[in-house]
Amino acid sequence: MEYQVRLISPDEEDEILERLERAKRLKYKRKAKIYGAVLKLVTDIREVIDIFERNFFMSDEDVRSHGRVFYFFDPAYPKDIILYQPQGRTCFMFNVDYYGKLKSIALSVIGDILEDVHSVYSVHGAALNMSKWGKGVGIVAPSGTGKTTHTFGLMKVDGARLVSDDWFFVRFYGTDAVAYASEKEIYVRNDIVNIFPEIKQLIEEERLDAYGRAVVNLRWFMGEHKFLPMTTLDVMLLLKRDPSDTQVVRELTPEEGLDYMIEHDYLNPHLLQKDERKTKVRNRFFLELFRRTRTYMINTTPPPHETQRMIRDVIRKTSLSNATSP
Repeated sequence: MEYQVRLISPDEEDEILERLERAKRLKYKRKAKIYGAVLKLVTDIREVIDIFERNFFMSDEDVRSHGRVFYFFDPAYPKDIILYQPQGRTCFMFNVDYYGKLKSIALSVIGDILEDVHSVYSVHGAALNMSKWGKGVGIVAPSGTGKTTHTFGLMKVDGARLVSDDWFFVRFYGTDAVAYASEKEIYVRNDIVNIFPEIKQLIEEERLDAYGRAVVNLRWFMGEHKFLPMTTLDVMLLLKRDPSDTQVVRELTPEEGLDYMIEHDYLNPHLLQKDERKTKVRNRFFLELFRRTRTYMINTTPPPHETQRMIRDVIRKTSLSNATSP
C-alpha cells in the first residue's frame, strides 16, 4: 500500500476539525452523488475541487452527506497518512500527493457505507457490457498486469460499452449480479493513447498530474452510446502476470476465485477497514459473485495483442456455450 491508514476515535476527529477550523483551512466544500450516497469533500486546494467536480456527479448542497473526506497538506503529519473515523465515516488525508488516491479513498468511504447498510459491494476493477456477445464482463487485476490495456482493448469491439474502468459497485438481484458505475468522467493515464491514438489531442488538452494522469471526458469523445450506468455480470476475468505458468487461460471454481482475491487483499489497496467482520463480509460477497458468473484466470505474459485475442475468445465462447445449454 502506498499510504498508511489509521483508525481514529470521534474525539480525535473533533480535535483535528477544531485545528483545521482555527487555521481557517476549511475553504472549499463540494458534495458528490455516488450510487445514491453523498460524499462531501473539504479542502483548501481549488484545483482539487475542480477535478473532483469533473470526476463525479455533483449533489445538491442542501442534501446531507453520508461520508466526508478532508484533503490537506500539513507538516504536522507524515506523508501519505489516512486517518479514518469509521463511526462517522469521516476520513482525513494528509500529504497525499496526487488525485488518484483521493478519488479511490472517496469511493472507499462510500463503499464502506454501502457494504454495511445496503448490501452493495465494491470491486476495484473494470466492468463492460459486450452487447455483441450478450455478456457483462468484470476485470480485476493487480497493478501492472494489463487491466487498463485490456479494458480499453475490449472497447474496440463493436457494441462494447464501458460501465467503469476502475471501480464498480455490485448488487445481487435474484440470480443476477449487477454492476453499477461509480464515476462521471474517467481518470486515466496518458499512455491510453497507445490503445486509442485518436484521443491523443484530448489528452494533450488536459493538465496531467505528476503521475501522468488526468480526468478526461471520454463520453464526449466516444459518444454517450459507448457508456452504460450498469450491466449484469456474466463473466469475471482475474488477471495475473506469471512467466513461470505456461497456462494462459484457466476457468476457476468460485472457491479458487475467492482464494486469489484473499491472497491479493481483494485486489483493492484502498480498503479502510480490515477487521474480522469486514473480512467475512467480503469473503461472502466474492464467493457469491463467482458463483453467479463464469470466472477465468488470464495470465497476461504473452504480448498484449495475443492476450486481448484470447480474452475476446473466452467471452465469445462463454456466450456460445450458454446459448447451447439446455
